[in-house]
Amino acid sequence: MWMKLYISLGLISIECLVAIVCYDYDEYCYSDDSTPYGYFGTKTPYDNVRSKEITSPNDCSTYFIWSLISHGTRHVIDSDGLSPKSLSDIRDEIVKNHEQDGRGELCEEDLDLLKNWKFPWNKTTYGELAEQGKVDMENLAVRWERKFPAFINQRDKFQVGTYTNASENKELNEFTKSSLIDDICYEISVRLGYENTLKFDFVIKLYRQCALEKANKPSAKSAFCTAFTADSLEVLEYYDDLDTYYAFGYGTSNNTNRACSLAQDLYKKLDVVRSYDDQRGAFYFGQGYNVLTLLTKLGMFFDSRPLKHDNFAYQESREWRTSFINPFASNFVAVMYNCSNERKVSFYVNEGRVQYPGCDKGVCSWSLLKEKFKNEILKECPAGKESTVFTYLLCIDVKSGFSYGDESYCYMKDQNPYVYFGSRTAYENVHGELFLLPGCGVVHIWGLLRHGTRLGGRKYGLSTRFIPRIKNEIIENHEIHKRGKLCNEDIQNLKTWHYNWSENMDYELTEQGEADMKNLAKRLQTIFPSFVTLSKENFTFKTSSRSRCQKSAIAFTNGLLNTSVSNLEDNNIITDDKLLRVGFIIAKKSEDFVKDLYTHCAYENAWVPYSRPGFCAAFSKDDLKIFEYAADLEDYYAQGYGSEKNTKLSCSILEDLLAKITNAKCCENSSHKGTFYFAHSETLLPTFAQLGLFKDEEPLRHDNFEYMDARRKWRSSFMDSFASNLLVVLYR
Repeated sequence: MWMKLYISLGLISIECLVAIVCYDYDEYCYSDDSTPYGYFGTKTPYDNVRSKEITSPNDCSTYFIWSLISHGTRHVIDSDGLSPKSLSDIRDEIVKNHEQDGRGELCEEDLDLLKNWKFPWNKTTYGELAEQGKVDMENLAVRWERKFPAFINQRDKFQVGTYTNASENKELNEFTKSSLIDDICYEISVRLGYENTLKFDFVIKLYRQCALEKANKPSAKSAFCTAFTADSLEVLEYYDDLDTYYAFGYGTSNNTNRACSLAQDLYKKLDVVRSYDDQRGAFYFGQGYNVLTLLTKLGMFFDSRPLKHDNFAYQESREWRTSFINPFASNFVAVMYNCSNERKVSFYVNEGRVQYPGCDKGVCSWSLLKEKFKNEILKECPAGKESTVFTYLLCIDVKSGFSYGDESYCYMKDQNPYVYFGSRTAYENVHGELFLLPGCGVVHIWGLLRHGTRLGGRKYGLSTRFIPRIKNEIIENHEIHKRGKLCNEDIQNLKTWHYNWSENMDYELTEQGEADMKNLAKRLQTIFPSFVTLSKENFTFKTSSRSRCQKSAIAFTNGLLNTSVSNLEDNNIITDDKLLRVGFIIAKKSEDFVKDLYTHCAYENAWVPYSRPGFCAAFSKDDLKIFEYAADLEDYYAQGYGSEKNTKLSCSILEDLLAKITNAKCCENSSHKGTFYFAHSETLLPTFAQLGLFKDEEPLRHDNFEYMDARRKWRSSFMDSFASNLLVVLYR
């Protein structure tokens, strides 16, 4: 008996233009854009990027599942810097710019959108899973249930748990100093009616609000997204990718070993699974960085051209795009199948099967994968110990002369707005499609899943006072000082925006985040129908003690097993486990206004996918592409291929994967069919890198944005959105 490993890319294909289209601010109206940009990196709504079809091998039965799931869409957190008062003040100022001062370029519809905006959260739900987050998890579970109905139904044969991680880099800092960011700050300032050029710290806060509102209400128009054009959103999305690339991905060599514990668990679960065992799966719920570091460890979404602060133009087709690989509710799933007495494994990221290197169309025997784990993936991982390494890349200060401009852009009128916000990308905007491997039965599934969409927080400068103030300022710029170039539709959209969460809701999973998880689980059921007959005992579910991860795990479990669990058992929650703990996040608070504006835009897009966040109107599509590239650049060096050590940080994770698949091979009749880990981006990205996924031929750099923008594979909006995930499926 021998086994094949089936690995599939969990991302939808992305076709990008090498050339950046420049828009005229005077004509663009966000409110009229039927397809506004929807990629906000890790704050991307899950449905924006998830695979639309869960595929499995033919003639195979599901044997075991291992999965790492990021929490679903969450509410704002303190670090987001999105306070009700600050946003309201900004809204009022923008309206005043247009209506009193005669400044600003928002269309009437956008201005109305801003006028009607109200803060959507309160302090008690800061950081909590949003309603969309619950929907993320529930729908995820529903899809998995439909795929594996007989398998998932055995609810007592699953296991639940968690993961955590950390990093920082300086390539991102160089990107914020580039002419791309300078141009975006200037153009957004003009668009919103400000006399002086806004600081990047201000802009990124608006971007975060835009992203979070879009993630929580994907189909609605976010008032703060009116600040951005699709071009500006692409730049801001890159900013997030640059951030995660160096913090959790290939950009820093040490990142590849930060997911060693997860990789080791994945290996062990798959290696020791037996057909007669009760355990049929393990699900781990964590943060986005957990998913990112694991993906980096596994070598997934690796770009041959590293993300740099000066190569945004060359990274449009990058693999490391957090909007698609680490949106809210991002997830990694490994499924072991039994295919005519042959063991096979498939990896799924956000429900899309990964075409893993060295395998025939992504189908690999377990014996092949096992050797890769032992000889490559886990080679640098310390046996039985966590790996926490912090190395930062020094960068060259080279500024790009690439220019953007869209004075006519109206966010509300954009029929196809930019929706890629790096790791804040809504999962539904980027997830792929799982599908059954012809002729195979699922043997085991191993999954690493990022929590679903969450709220922002003060760490990101998105305080309850800042965002409302900015809202008022923008409105005042347009209506009183007659400055700014937002269209009327964008201004109206901003006016109607309201800050409706409170500071104590920081970082919590949103309703969209829960939906990310549940929908992912339901899609798993669809592609693996045998899951329906399984119970909780057939799977392993592990999650961190963080509320958003626990709620993501609950939503996913309920969706997968058709249960109505409201709390997790103590043994599912890990607070200080030497095997599972992979590091700590080093919080960095940006002082740049533009960056904060972008952050808010990204969050609102993730909170309400398909919506039109008012603050996003501040950015052109060129702007967003630059920010997106910046995020990819950071992830690339912090967690991805930008640093050689990053490809060794997920040893423990991949060792676990190898062990789980090996066990499944030895014990075919085992009732343990799946392993799911719920974690953060810092775990997913290094795992992708160690697996060699999303690797670009040319490294991402600060000076090759123009070249890499349309080419890079490392694009966090697609591989590290909220609820992004990596799935490995073993088939027979």
